Amino acid sequence: TSQFSEKPAHDLFKYLVKDQSGQAKLSNKFTPNGDGINDEFTVLTEGLKSLEVKIFNQAGTLIYSWNDLHGSWNGQLVSGKAAPPGTYIYSVIGTTQEGKMCNGGSPLMLSEK
Repeated sequence: TSQFSEKPAHDLFKYLVKDQSGQAKLSNKFTPNGDGINDEFTVLTEGLKSLEVKIFNQAGTLIYSWNDLHGSWNGQLVSGKAAPPGTYIYSVIGTTQEGKMCNGGSPLMLSEK
């Protein structure tokens, strides 16, 4: 089965790009509370060869990033402290296998439950 048929509980998704060359599916809420359900913010991809994700706080400060197809954010700041619940902004830039660039961004809710 495709990874796009799997949907974490209590989660809403947004498609960044959805065409014949590739797609990325992103959550707009996650709950890093250690219960094993939806504990990380991830980007599910098909047909992409690169992916860069940046997470910003509401002041616009970069608080976390990764630059590979299998990265994720567990709600920890670079300092190792847990980020407080609230709204953050993500920015995503991807490249399909055919070289098509796709990008987007949206609010992301970090919730305790």
